[in-house]
Amino acid sequence: MKKLLFCVLAALCFMGSSCELIDLTLDNQEGGEGNSITFDISPCDDGEDIAIDSLPQAILDYLNGEYPNIEIEGAEVFYDMDQEIFGVKLANGLEILFDENGVIIASGDENLEVDLAIDSLLQGILDYINANFPQINIDEASIEIEYGEEFFEIDLDNGLDLFFDELGDFICQDDDGGDDDDGDDDDGDDDDEGLSLDDLPDSILDYLSEQFPGLSIEGIDVEELCGDTKVIEIELEDENEEEIKVYFSLEWDYLFMSVEVSEADLPMAVLDSLASAYPGYTLEDDDIYRWTLADGSIQYKLEVDTDQEDYDVVVDADGVIICTE
Repeated sequence: MKKLLFCVLAALCFMGSSCELIDLTLDNQEGGEGNSITFDISPCDDGEDIAIDSLPQAILDYLNGEYPNIEIEGAEVFYDMDQEIFGVKLANGLEILFDENGVIIASGDENLEVDLAIDSLLQGILDYINANFPQINIDEASIEIEYGEEFFEIDLDNGLDLFFDELGDFICQDDDGGDDDDGDDDDGDDDDEGLSLDDLPDSILDYLSEQFPGLSIEGIDVEELCGDTKVIEIELEDENEEEIKVYFSLEWDYLFMSVEVSEADLPMAVLDSLASAYPGYTLEDDDIYRWTLADGSIQYKLEVDTDQEDYDVVVDADGVIICTE
């Protein structure tokens, strides 16, 4: 796992007092020689909570042997390609990541999290917030530790939490209260975070006005697409209530436009590719979208149903499957 090194100003940094540098480097426990598993933790993505007794026996044996008197407060599982990664949180603040065989990938002590003075933040973080959230104030700043990975966490007064790496580069944003009624967006992806018009930079408002005149903004969310890519989704609607969705990266780079289409609109190359990859498949009629990317190329986002599994699939116009989930 990539190790982040923070050397930051202490939180209690007041006028007239000196500001000491704090080194919050943690030593990850590696799983011994031959362990080449890496897994990047995102502070915006939670694992799936699981029962403690459902952990692999090798993990339970390790915890019972090394921490016999420490309560296990929680367990979760992350899915990374074809492997399962298990996270365990102990009552003493220790967090440990294991692979399926009980080999430790990384660990860290969440008790080492600290609050920071806002005026001690890296200039790159302040510049990002001023550019993307010019009317939003910073409520709190801190260092968050997730299984040994360290992040700057910035809480804004609009409810958004922003996360940055040790260099001050933006990673992701999170909002605990941003779900819609059913927790699902119309493109079939999880509805993770809600945003408002106040969160849109003036440059984005100008872009939408120029590119989509006569359309009104009906909703703004942060969505997770196939492949665990988080994007900003802006739902537009015309006077006839026809919907268009426009997608941007979390840094507000334009990505693509999405419109709903029918199965009859799909190119034969796409249909042939689906038939080869998913014999006997069917498509959900209300979950077929055509994406027009920034470079003009076309992709399709589909929900493919089979007798065994249902899949979210992204495929290009030539039938090349780009992502399956």
